[in-house]
Amino acid sequence: MDVEAPQPAARKIAIIGKAPSSVGLAPYGDAAWEIWILNTLGHLNEVPRWDRQFELHDLELTKVKEYGDYYPWLTRQDRPVYLRDEPPKDFKNGVQFPLGQILELFGSFAGRTYLTNTVSLMIALALLEHKKGETVGEIGLWGVDMAQHGLRSAGHVGWFTSEYAKQRPSVEYWIGIAEGMGIKVTIPPTSDILKAACIYGYHTTERFKKFQARRQELNQRVAQAQQREQQGHDEAIFLSGALEGMNYDEQWLGG
Repeated sequence: MDVEAPQPAARKIAIIGKAPSSVGLAPYGDAAWEIWILNTLGHLNEVPRWDRQFELHDLELTKVKEYGDYYPWLTRQDRPVYLRDEPPKDFKNGVQFPLGQILELFGSFAGRTYLTNTVSLMIALALLEHKKGETVGEIGLWGVDMAQHGLRSAGHVGWFTSEYAKQRPSVEYWIGIAEGMGIKVTIPPTSDILKAACIYGYHTTERFKKFQARRQELNQRVAQAQQREQQGHDEAIFLSGALEGMNYDEQWLGG
Protein backbone atom coordinates (compact mmCIF):
# COMPACT_ATOMS: atom_id res chain seq x y z
CA MET A 1 0.00 0.00 0.00
CA ASP A 2 1.34 3.38 -1.01
CA VAL A 3 1.73 5.84 1.82
CA GLU A 4 1.38 9.49 0.98
CA ALA A 5 4.31 11.61 2.01
CA PRO A 6 3.39 14.14 4.71
CA GLN A 7 2.67 17.58 3.35
CA PRO A 8 5.00 20.33 4.55
CA ALA A 9 3.45 22.74 7.01
CA ALA A 10 2.11 25.93 5.48
CA ARG A 11 4.55 28.77 5.87
CA LYS A 12 4.04 31.61 8.33
CA ILE A 13 5.59 34.90 7.28
CA ALA A 14 6.03 37.81 9.69
CA ILE A 15 6.56 41.14 7.94
CA ILE A 16 8.26 43.57 10.29
CA GLY A 17 8.17 47.35 10.06
CA LYS A 18 9.55 50.03 12.35
CA ALA A 19 6.45 51.22 14.23
CA PRO A 20 7.26 50.93 17.96
CA SER A 21 3.66 50.11 18.84
CA SER A 22 4.05 46.46 17.82
CA VAL A 23 7.53 45.76 16.41
CA GLY A 24 8.43 44.03 19.71
CA LEU A 25 5.33 41.81 19.63
CA ALA A 26 6.31 39.73 16.60
CA PRO A 27 6.84 35.97 17.07
CA TYR A 28 10.64 36.07 17.06
CA GLY A 29 10.81 33.16 19.48
CA ASP A 30 8.65 30.86 17.33
CA ALA A 31 10.79 29.08 14.74
CA ALA A 32 7.67 28.31 12.68
CA TRP A 33 7.61 31.93 11.60
CA GLU A 34 9.86 33.38 8.90
CA ILE A 35 10.92 36.90 9.82
CA TRP A 36 11.07 39.34 6.91
CA ILE A 37 12.49 42.76 7.78
CA LEU A 38 12.97 46.01 5.91
CA ASN A 39 15.41 48.89 5.76
CA THR A 40 17.65 49.34 8.82
CA LEU A 41 15.90 47.03 11.31
CA GLY A 42 18.68 44.47 11.15
CA HIS A 43 21.50 46.94 10.84
CA LEU A 44 20.40 48.76 13.99
CA ASN A 45 19.73 45.49 15.86
CA GLU A 46 16.08 46.39 16.38
CA VAL A 47 14.96 42.78 15.99
CA PRO A 48 16.39 39.65 17.67
CA ARG A 49 16.43 37.58 14.46
CA TRP A 50 15.52 37.72 10.80
CA ASP A 51 15.44 35.50 7.71
CA ARG A 52 15.14 37.95 4.82
CA GLN A 53 16.20 41.57 4.48
CA PHE A 54 14.45 43.97 2.07
CA GLU A 55 16.13 47.16 0.89
CA LEU A 56 14.21 48.22 -2.19
CA HIS A 57 15.41 51.82 -2.44
CA ASP A 58 18.12 53.04 -4.77
CA LEU A 59 21.28 51.67 -3.16
CA GLU A 60 22.97 55.05 -3.52
CA LEU A 61 20.60 56.30 -0.85
CA THR A 62 21.93 53.73 1.61
CA LYS A 63 25.38 55.29 1.36
CA VAL A 64 24.48 58.71 2.77
CA LYS A 65 26.34 59.62 5.96
CA GLU A 66 23.21 59.38 8.14
CA TYR A 67 23.28 55.61 7.64
CA GLY A 68 26.87 55.01 8.66
CA ASP A 69 28.02 51.58 7.48
CA TYR A 70 24.55 50.43 6.40
CA TYR A 71 25.63 49.69 2.82
CA PRO A 72 28.69 47.60 3.84
CA TRP A 73 26.48 45.78 6.34
CA LEU A 74 24.06 44.86 3.54
CA THR A 75 26.87 43.46 1.41
CA ARG A 76 28.14 41.18 4.19
CA GLN A 77 24.91 39.36 5.03
CA ASP A 78 24.75 35.63 4.33
CA ARG A 79 20.95 35.60 4.46
CA PRO A 80 18.92 36.81 1.45
CA VAL A 81 19.01 40.57 0.94
CA TYR A 82 16.33 41.62 -1.57
CA LEU A 83 17.28 44.59 -3.72
CA ARG A 84 15.43 46.64 -6.31
CA ASP A 85 18.06 46.09 -9.01
CA GLU A 86 20.54 43.39 -9.92
CA PRO A 87 22.84 42.94 -6.89
CA PRO A 88 26.30 44.52 -7.18
CA LYS A 89 29.20 42.08 -7.19
CA ASP A 90 30.21 43.00 -3.64
CA PHE A 91 26.96 41.57 -2.24
CA LYS A 92 27.43 38.19 -0.59
CA ASN A 93 23.78 37.13 -0.89
CA GLY A 94 21.89 39.79 -2.83
CA VAL A 95 18.65 38.83 -4.60
CA GLN A 96 16.92 41.00 -7.18
CA PHE A 97 13.29 41.52 -6.24
CA PRO A 98 11.07 39.71 -8.80
CA LEU A 99 8.80 42.63 -9.62
CA GLY A 100 8.25 41.44 -13.18
CA GLN A 101 6.89 38.08 -11.99
CA ILE A 102 4.53 39.81 -9.56
CA LEU A 103 3.17 42.13 -12.24
CA GLU A 104 2.69 39.17 -14.57
CA LEU A 105 0.93 37.06 -11.92
CA PHE A 106 -1.49 39.84 -11.01
CA GLY A 107 -1.73 41.24 -14.53
CA SER A 108 -5.53 41.07 -14.60
CA PHE A 109 -5.95 42.85 -11.26
CA ALA A 110 -6.98 46.51 -11.27
CA GLY A 111 -4.46 47.20 -8.48
CA ARG A 112 -1.56 45.17 -9.89
CA THR A 113 0.74 48.23 -9.78
CA TYR A 114 -0.68 49.59 -6.51
CA LEU A 115 2.64 48.94 -4.77
CA THR A 116 3.50 52.19 -3.03
CA ASN A 117 5.81 50.94 -0.28
CA THR A 118 8.10 48.11 0.78
CA VAL A 119 5.49 46.36 2.92
CA SER A 120 3.11 46.04 -0.04
CA LEU A 121 5.92 44.59 -2.14
CA MET A 122 6.79 42.11 0.60
CA ILE A 123 3.18 40.92 0.80
CA ALA A 124 3.05 40.59 -2.98
CA LEU A 125 6.22 38.47 -2.94
CA ALA A 126 4.72 36.16 -0.33
CA LEU A 127 1.65 35.75 -2.57
CA LEU A 128 3.86 35.05 -5.60
CA GLU A 129 5.69 32.28 -3.74
CA HIS A 130 2.36 30.90 -2.51
CA LYS A 131 1.07 30.67 -6.09
CA LYS A 132 4.31 28.96 -7.14
CA GLY A 133 3.65 26.14 -4.66
CA GLU A 134 5.48 27.37 -1.55
CA THR A 135 2.23 27.36 0.42
CA VAL A 136 1.72 30.28 2.77
CA GLY A 137 -0.85 29.75 5.49
CA GLU A 138 -0.48 33.00 7.40
CA ILE A 139 0.99 36.44 7.01
CA GLY A 140 1.45 38.66 10.04
CA LEU A 141 2.32 42.35 10.11
CA TRP A 142 4.11 43.76 13.15
CA GLY A 143 5.60 47.23 13.44
CA VAL A 144 3.41 48.35 10.55
CA ASP A 145 1.14 51.29 11.45
CA MET A 146 1.60 53.73 8.56
CA ALA A 147 -0.07 56.42 10.63
CA GLN A 148 2.65 59.07 10.42
CA HIS A 149 3.00 61.91 7.94
CA GLY A 150 6.55 62.86 7.07
CA LEU A 151 8.10 60.99 10.00
CA ARG A 152 11.82 61.61 10.48
CA SER A 153 13.60 59.22 12.80
CA ALA A 154 16.47 56.73 12.83
CA GLY A 155 16.30 54.82 9.58
CA HIS A 156 13.91 57.30 7.98
CA VAL A 157 15.76 60.51 7.20
CA GLY A 158 16.59 62.53 4.14
CA TRP A 159 15.42 60.84 0.95
CA PHE A 160 13.80 58.00 2.90
CA THR A 161 11.20 60.26 4.52
CA SER A 162 7.69 59.22 3.46
CA GLU A 163 4.13 60.11 4.25
CA TYR A 164 3.31 56.64 5.49
CA ALA A 165 -0.39 57.31 6.07
CA LYS A 166 -0.79 57.91 2.33
CA GLN A 167 0.84 54.54 1.65
CA ARG A 168 -1.38 52.55 4.00
CA PRO A 169 -4.25 51.91 1.53
CA SER A 170 -1.82 49.99 -0.70
CA VAL A 171 -0.93 47.67 2.17
CA GLU A 172 -4.60 47.16 2.96
CA TYR A 173 -5.32 46.36 -0.69
CA TRP A 174 -2.71 43.57 -0.74
CA ILE A 175 -3.98 42.25 2.59
CA GLY A 176 -7.36 41.89 0.91
CA ILE A 177 -5.76 39.99 -1.97
CA ALA A 178 -4.05 37.66 0.53
CA GLU A 179 -7.28 36.94 2.39
CA GLY A 180 -9.03 36.41 -0.92
CA MET A 181 -6.46 33.70 -1.65
CA GLY A 182 -7.35 31.98 1.62
CA ILE A 183 -4.31 33.15 3.57
CA LYS A 184 -4.85 34.16 7.18
CA VAL A 185 -3.65 37.67 7.99
CA THR A 186 -2.70 38.62 11.54
CA ILE A 187 -2.56 42.26 12.60
CA PRO A 188 -1.89 43.28 16.22
CA PRO A 189 -4.58 45.38 17.92
CA THR A 190 -2.09 48.23 18.39
CA SER A 191 -1.62 48.67 14.63
CA ASP A 192 -3.58 51.28 12.65
CA ILE A 193 -3.84 48.90 9.69
CA LEU A 194 -7.46 48.03 8.80
CA LYS A 195 -8.78 50.08 11.72
CA ALA A 196 -11.71 52.51 11.63
CA ALA A 197 -13.45 54.57 14.29
CA CYS A 198 -16.78 52.94 13.50
CA ILE A 199 -18.77 51.00 10.95
CA TYR A 200 -20.54 53.38 8.60
CA GLY A 201 -24.20 53.76 9.53
CA TYR A 202 -23.75 51.89 12.83
CA HIS A 203 -21.99 54.54 14.85
CA THR A 204 -24.84 55.86 17.06
CA THR A 205 -23.78 53.90 20.14
CA GLU A 206 -24.01 55.28 23.68
CA ARG A 207 -20.27 55.88 23.63
CA PHE A 208 -20.56 57.77 20.37
CA LYS A 209 -23.44 59.89 21.76
CA LYS A 210 -21.33 60.74 24.81
CA PHE A 211 -18.47 61.70 22.54
CA GLN A 212 -20.74 63.94 20.47
CA ALA A 213 -22.18 65.57 23.60
CA ARG A 214 -18.67 66.38 24.78
CA ARG A 215 -17.83 67.86 21.37
CA GLN A 216 -20.96 70.00 21.47
CA GLU A 217 -20.11 71.22 24.98
CA LEU A 218 -16.59 72.21 23.91
CA ASN A 219 -17.87 73.98 20.80
CA GLN A 220 -20.28 75.98 22.99
CA ARG A 221 -17.51 76.93 25.39
CA VAL A 222 -15.30 78.01 22.50
CA ALA A 223 -18.15 80.17 21.16
CA GLN A 224 -18.72 81.72 24.60
CA ALA A 225 -15.02 82.48 25.01
CA GLN A 226 -14.92 84.06 21.57
CA GLN A 227 -17.99 86.12 22.44
CA ARG A 228 -16.33 87.34 25.64
CA GLU A 229 -13.21 88.13 23.65
CA GLN A 230 -15.28 90.15 21.14
CA GLN A 231 -17.07 91.98 23.93
CA GLY A 232 -13.73 92.86 25.53
CA HIS A 233 -12.43 94.03 22.18
CA ASP A 234 -15.51 96.22 21.62
CA GLU A 235 -15.25 97.66 25.13
CA ALA A 236 -11.57 98.44 24.64
CA ILE A 237 -12.39 100.33 21.43
CA PHE A 238 -15.19 102.26 23.16
CA LEU A 239 -12.98 103.20 26.10
CA SER A 240 -10.14 104.18 23.78
CA GLY A 241 -12.55 106.48 21.94
CA ALA A 242 -13.74 108.01 25.20
CA LEU A 243 -10.14 108.57 26.29
CA GLU A 244 -9.32 110.21 22.95
CA GLY A 245 -12.35 112.51 23.47
CA MET A 246 -11.06 113.50 26.90
CA ASN A 247 -7.63 114.22 25.47
CA TYR A 248 -9.23 116.52 22.92
CA ASP A 249 -11.37 118.35 25.51
CA GLU A 250 -8.44 118.70 27.91
CA GLN A 251 -6.77 121.28 25.71
CA TRP A 252 -9.66 123.71 26.35
CA LEU A 253 -9.58 123.43 30.16
CA GLY A 254 -6.83 125.99 30.66
CA GLY A 255 -7.11 129.77 30.52
